[in-house]
Amino acid sequence: MLSIIIQEHNEPVEFITKMLQQVSKLPFRKEVIIGTSMNTTDFTKKFSPATYDYRVVILGDLKSCGAARNAGGLAATGNELFFLDAHVCFTPKAMLQVLDTLDRNPNAIVAPALQPTEFPSCEQSGGIAYGVHYKFDKEPFQWTWFPATRQDKEFPVPFVCGCMFSIKKPIFNKLIAHGGFLSTHRGLSWEEEKCMRLWRLGIPSLTEPRAVFGHYFKGYPGHTNKGPFDIIDWHKSFAVGAYINIFDPVVWEYVNRISEDKWGDDWKSAMVYAKKNFSWLRAMMMSYHTKIDEGWFLLKP
Repeated sequence: MLSIIIQEHNEPVEFITKMLQQVSKLPFRKEVIIGTSMNTTDFTKKFSPATYDYRVVILGDLKSCGAARNAGGLAATGNELFFLDAHVCFTPKAMLQVLDTLDRNPNAIVAPALQPTEFPSCEQSGGIAYGVHYKFDKEPFQWTWFPATRQDKEFPVPFVCGCMFSIKKPIFNKLIAHGGFLSTHRGLSWEEEKCMRLWRLGIPSLTEPRAVFGHYFKGYPGHTNKGPFDIIDWHKSFAVGAYINIFDPVVWEYVNRISEDKWGDDWKSAMVYAKKNFSWLRAMMMSYHTKIDEGWFLLKP
């Protein structure tokens, strides 16, 4: 069975309705778990998910993307988990392609190719992207699309977007045992770092170019780039992710310097927070520190 985990914060009613309508068209057993920042009772009154003919679970008072994914994955009863934002367009054919690739690569994260769309109309609004890496030039952590290396088969990428990806339940459990999705990842902060951590554990991230999902990237209520929901944890998210993932001294010196040059005392205080609260996770990951090429994930100019 497929468990679809949707993380929700302040979405319009029509967004949730569209997501559940798309799920209804999938021709196999499924359940939906919605992790919301709202109170569970208030969310249920607003969206009325009980009207659908498959299992819908509402988990409330989850104040970050990471918290919603952790709670949703733990509650899931399926062996295949698909994590989605609440504004993603997909067809049954594209979903089946990703799940087929996941079945052939059960020890991987598998994500579709991504195309910017309007929502809930799903009208295309941009080109297709195939994964992410982060560039460090004038700005730290510049989101940079990874090019397609082929079109006929899945291929490895440094990161997949946190907005849409699939994993098997045992891989989710492995991530949980190594820190889980981090609670500091709110809004549009560095939630993709879970790919870097899992790669150290021997779990690659793959893009399936034959399946294309749409994602709504434009500003919408509660989701401005650095709005009141996520500004407090904006720098913390990047600092924590870098602290627990980067062990190469040359890469670290560069990341730390350009981040400090750009963000100044905000970056310094975020690093204090990271060391105070996540030294246990950095120590856990230390034994895997030679497993990946960090320069592939974090690009210098």
